[in-house]
Amino acid sequence: MTQRDCYLNSIHTIDQMGEFILKHQSRKGSLFGGVEYSPVNDRKNIATQILPALRGALSSNRRVVAHYTDDNDALTFAGSKWAKELDRSAPVARIIF
Repeated sequence: MTQRDCYLNSIHTIDQMGEFILKHQSRKGSLFGGVEYSPVNDRKNIATQILPALRGALSSNRRVVAHYTDDNDALTFAGSKWAKELDRSAPVARIIF
């Protein structure tokens, strides 16, 4: 498989995920199973306080870059019922602001 094949495969997979989300949104009426957790109001302040320490703790073996986003798509997924189910089924580290 060439680099181009890998790239095209990635684009195809991303497109399939988008189609899956749109299909399930229209059937259920809400994305990712609906809201389970609402974001807190002072999430940017909390992130500013904890991300440096979190980044330092995670980068003891290799360099780590922390990225903060609270756009609607990120908050919709992070606070969703689907994300709650991921917490139960896989060792996923997640912080919801």
